[in-house]
This record gives sequence, C-alpha cells and structure tokens, in this order.
Amino acid sequence: MTTETEKRDKLRSDVLRVIQQAIESVNPENAIRKHMSIETEVLHIGDERIDLKDYVNINVIGAGKASPAMALAVEEVLGEKLKGGVICTKYGSGVRLSKMEVVEASHPIPDERSVLGAQKTLDKVRSYDSNDLVICLISGGASAIWCLPAGKITLKEKVQATEALLASGADIHEINTVRKHISMIKGGHLAEDPIFERNIECIIGSNKLALRTAEETARHLGYNTVILSSELTGEARFVGKKLAGEIKEIKKIYLEKNPVAPPAMLLCGGETTVTVKGDGKGGRNQELVLSAALELKGFKSILVASIGTDGIDGPTDAAGAFADGSTVGRGEELGLDAVEYLERNNSYEYFNRLGELIYIGPTGTNVMDIQVLIAI
Repeated sequence: MTTETEKRDKLRSDVLRVIQQAIESVNPENAIRKHMSIETEVLHIGDERIDLKDYVNINVIGAGKASPAMALAVEEVLGEKLKGGVICTKYGSGVRLSKMEVVEASHPIPDERSVLGAQKTLDKVRSYDSNDLVICLISGGASAIWCLPAGKITLKEKVQATEALLASGADIHEINTVRKHISMIKGGHLAEDPIFERNIECIIGSNKLALRTAEETARHLGYNTVILSSELTGEARFVGKKLAGEIKEIKKIYLEKNPVAPPAMLLCGGETTVTVKGDGKGGRNQELVLSAALELKGFKSILVASIGTDGIDGPTDAAGAFADGSTVGRGEELGLDAVEYLERNNSYEYFNRLGELIYIGPTGTNVMDIQVLIAI
C-alpha cells in the first residue's frame, strides 16, 4: 500500500518534471536557433527575411535576464558577420561573449552599474547609422536593469521610487508605467532613435509557450489538464487562496460541474504582487503557496506549487515552494503558525523549516511565474 509520504513524494516529482520541461521550452539559446538563421546573404528571423547586402554592419543590444544566453546564440548564428554590441543583465550571469560587452547590474533595485549599462546602450544606438542593422534582445528583467534617470532625477530617487513601488503591491504594468516616465531609455524613448524607424518584432519565448509544454508533459504523466490563465495577476495571498479553492472543487464536485476529473493538473502563469507589511523574507511565489496551504489544510491528495521561471523568487535563493493538505499541520507540529508567517511576509523561513522550498538555480530565462495544482 502506498503511504501518504510516498504519494506526496510522487506528486512533487511530477511537478518538478513539469516545471523542468516548461522552462526548457523557453531556453533562450534554443529559441534563438529555432527562430534565427542565415541562408547565403539572407537573415531569417521568424517569418521575416532581411537582405544583409543592404547593411554594412550588424550590431546587437540587449537587456534582461535571458539576454546573455540569447546573445551567445546570436554570436553563433551570425559568426563573422556580427560587428559588436552591448548586453545588460543581472549580476551573476556567468556568460562571456566574444564580440559583445556584457554589463552586469542590480535587479530589481538599480545601482550605478544599471546606469552605466543603460548609458552604454544609448551611446551605442546613437553611434549607428542607416548602414547598420541593429538586433535588440529583450527579455524579462530589462525594465529594471536598464536605468537611466530622466531630467534632474537622481539614481537615489529612482531607487527610492522602485523600493516604494515594489513594497506597495503594484503589479508589473503599474510599476513600468511609473518607470517609463522617469527614464531616458524606457517607455519607447530608446526606440525614438532614427535607427529604429523601420523595425520588425519576433516573440521567441513566452509564458504561454511554457504552459503549453507543461500541459503536454502533464498529459504524458497521466494527468487530465486545464490551463487556467497565462495572465495571472493580483495580490499573491489572495491569488493563492483562490487557486486552492479551484483545486478543492475538483476533489469535491468534479462529477457534477468540473470539466476535468482527477488525476487532474491545473496550470496557470503570470506575475502576482506582494504588499510588504512585515519584516520577513520571501517572494511572491512562496507567499502565494503559503496562502494556499492555509486554504488546503486537511485536504488529502492535493498539491500546489508556484515558481519563478528565472529560478529566483524575490530576494531569496529559492524558485518557489510546495504545499499540500498536511503543510500547515506539519508546521504546527514544529511550533510554526502559518498565519503569523504569512502576515510577516516570512514565507521563505516557513517553507525552509518544512523542507518545502523549490531550488532550481538561475535558469537564464524569464517568462514570469508558473503555478501547478494537482488533485488525485
């Protein structure tokens, strides 16, 4: 007979496999190789064809957590045709490029290196002319990493504004709305340069793609699947409670109303927010899962997990966390009050004590977050 511990381990193993495949599907290097190639003097980018005989130089600029890996693949594809460029990313990328400069900076709070990287990028763009083809590699994290204060605004003031926005619970769209008004590079300002008068766009990786791959993997593992959304937003603790309610309904009344029966896996993605009120340590994924754990207390054969696809959840070394119907009870046995930890925004310490943190390390990509919910 399978024990509860064995069931729990099996569900966690399945979740990790689904997550691994989803992240691999948005691997930046593989995505570039899939969407970019050269045939004689024609550069293919997605469905677009660019005649390289029309240009003297090919240069690259980029920013974001996935930009170094994309740039590495671009160097491979373009070879000697590439002249140079500059890539701005988060500290610790570990990528060395042969023809492009890599500037590492702080994320999500900017620092002096953020300003240096943004200025170098702007200077490069201003030096190009109509004979230059410029390839821009943009991924999640770019809006934070490129920091060039507008007007008389100082870096210190931008840091203060960013910290206040992150603590307020504002979503990424609201944060970027403010960022673009105090920046010389974001909000379309970089694109105002004449070099970008003609441009094409190609999306090579997204949360939707990661979720579709997760769904295929889950079906291969024997689960009935539903993708709920790829645009999940809202306060993490409220979203966690709502998602826990969704998976509980499958266990309770699936025969009557729900389109998916156990063994079921619900998938969703997006980017929630946290309004910081406490003095604890955690990230939006961990807070979402802790909130779900409170809602799932006592329910058997249910699991919830949430991870950041970049492998880092907030200011922690974990990507996210697991929780099931036993999580809160096991915490109580250790003297942990889940409500108190949630109110203090201290989800990391809670899951660390229970051994429920998910560690995958920096992935080199970033397509927001993924949530996985299982009912068997």
